[in-house]
Amino acid sequence: MAWWRPADALESFAAGEPAMLPPTVATLAELAQHATVQAALPRLRRLDVVPLLPAPYPDPDGPVPDLSAVAPQGRIDESRAAQEEAVEHAVQDIVYVADGMYEAGADGINLDTAGAAGDADFLAALRAVERIRARYPEWGIQVGMASEFVLGMHGELEYEGVRLAGLWPADQMRLAARAGASVFGPAVNVNTGKTVAWNVARTCTICRPCTEAATIPVHLNGGMGVGGVPMHALPPVDAVSRASRACVDLLRLDGL
Repeated sequence: MAWWRPADALESFAAGEPAMLPPTVATLAELAQHATVQAALPRLRRLDVVPLLPAPYPDPDGPVPDLSAVAPQGRIDESRAAQEEAVEHAVQDIVYVADGMYEAGADGINLDTAGAAGDADFLAALRAVERIRARYPEWGIQVGMASEFVLGMHGELEYEGVRLAGLWPADQMRLAARAGASVFGPAVNVNTGKTVAWNVARTCTICRPCTEAATIPVHLNGGMGVGGVPMHALPPVDAVSRASRACVDLLRLDGL
């Protein structure tokens, strides 16, 4: 811990240490204009702080038509166009967060539950990985999926000539690796009406082609409701450990 004058902190930041997020840098730049605390206070009391937050994508607040409004009305073309437009907004947001994490000193980023909103969601994750990898070649980037199957909410979106709707873990992994991910995290949701053994067997059956074809490390998403672990706020420890051990042994996972 150290006490610094704002100007000194900015000078050190410009030289590479310490890492600071943009809001901190902006605040220090404001304070550095004043020689003393007493001199800064009158200005700060009059300061109109405007939060800079990502705007929601759907209207009326955002630029994209509301998918939940147009899709149920059978307006398929509008629904697809809205998803396509939202992809770029999502990519920009993901990269913005990655920039902040990198500046703060993080070793990598985990794009978790990729594909949760369907094929447009997965496409946004892949494109974001491309941009993040180009900016930070040495960084760790994990793509963790939301489920075993990419839902075709759009239905016709492609990444490098591969249709995204309907992809299972092996093909999800191939695209994630192609985009520049360093770790892939498949996810298989449990059937709450079946036993732990049944769900573990299903997880291994679905993920085996992925681990056999893997060109990057595979870290299975194992937790509440995925990877054979029961859907419960406090899953039994023995169920969690047995499901995890079975998946590690049978799938030859690199991690969980």
